[in-house]
Amino acid sequence: VLSRPHKIKTFDCDVRLIGEKELEGYTEVVFLAGISNDPFGDLTSEKIYDPTRDYALRIASICKKMGIKFI
Repeated sequence: VLSRPHKIKTFDCDVRLIGEKELEGYTEVVFLAGISNDPFGDLTSEKIYDPTRDYALRIASICKKMGIKFI
């Protein structure tokens, strides 16, 4: 090993509650949140994809405003 791996700062939270305060100090955000559909459940595409898309767009907008790379 030529060097030690970098420590990565992470946190878990409800994506509906993420704001600028929670993203302070970060240089990149990797968005992994999503709702999985149960094929036997009664979740419609509106209940699955719309909220996930909306949260991703909102967090991406915050990242853009703060100069944070959003992945």
